[in-house]
Formats: sequence, structure tokens, C-alpha cells
Amino acid sequence: MPFARHSGPEGPAPGPQRNPNAGKLISAACSVALGLIFIVRPGGTIESIVRMIGTVLLIGGVLAMIVFLLNRLAGPFVFSAGIVSIAAGIIFSMFPRLIVDFIPWLMGIGIIFSGITDLGHAINLSKFHHPRAGAMTITAILLIALGVLIFFHPGIIANSVIMVIGVVLLINGISDLAVYFQSGPRP
Repeated sequence: MPFARHSGPEGPAPGPQRNPNAGKLISAACSVALGLIFIVRPGGTIESIVRMIGTVLLIGGVLAMIVFLLNRLAGPFVFSAGIVSIAAGIIFSMFPRLIVDFIPWLMGIGIIFSGITDLGHAINLSKFHHPRAGAMTITAILLIALGVLIFFHPGIIANSVIMVIGVVLLINGISDLAVYFQSGPRP
């Protein structure tokens, strides 16, 4: 259905009419394409995202430095924020794999400590013959094992998350394409 066009006594306004569903079609196609890329190349996708974040940080840092140099009212916080942003941007851009691996590595440490804490609680409960102490012990040991796995293989988590996002994007795009093509005639 075309957009409503202003018409005067001389008739409708001249010019091409647009299909309002074209945006939906483009969005669906992009969603399918991104979903496939995320599924097929999760590692490369993550690194590209980290590099983009690095570029944004670098540009933001440079802009902060320009503001600091041009505006004498800008305090030392602006200068400090600019330096930190530039440094982070350089690190993100030059070492994206390090950044990608660092976050799951921290998660692995947290999960290991959580498992150790849970194991301590389970051992204490077993002293009082608590009926769920055995299940808690098994759960704690599984948590510790998963934490160790994530700690030593951090890419597993990052790639898995990107692949899940890819599957969701793919499903979303296919669904949007189905709606687009089932929605009836278009101009």
C-alpha cells in the first residue's frame, strides 16, 4: 500500500510512490544475513564487534581531547577521560581476541568460586545428614568443572553466545520474510 500523498486540485503529487513494506523486507534480509554470518563465523564476528567498539572509543577519546584543548572550561576529567578512552580504543582495536577471551575468563573465575562456596555449604549440610547434601555436592562439583572449562577455554562461551544470537536473528529474519510475502499484494 503506498504512502498517503498530498494531492491538490491538480491531482496527486508527482514522483515515485514507495512501498511501506520495503523497509520490512530489507530488515528481514539483513537479519537473515547477519544470522548466517554469526552462525558460520562466530569468532570473527566477535572480534569485528570488539574492533568497532575500539574505533568508537578511540574517536570518543580524540573528540574529548579536542574539547579539552579548545575549551578552557573543560576540566581535567575531560582530559583524563580522553586519555583512558584513547588507550582503551587502541587496546580493543589491536588486541580484540584478548578482550573477547578476558570476559569469559572472569566469568570462569566467578563460577569456580561460586562452586567452591557451594561445595563448602554442601559439606556442612552433609555433616547434619541433610537429604539434599548429595545433590548440592554434585551441583557444586559440576559448577567447578564448568568454571575450569570456561577459564581454560574462554572462546567456547563467547562463540556459543554469538551463535545463539545468530540463530535468533536467522529465525527473526525468516519469520519477517514469511510475514512480508504472506501480507498480500504490494504496489
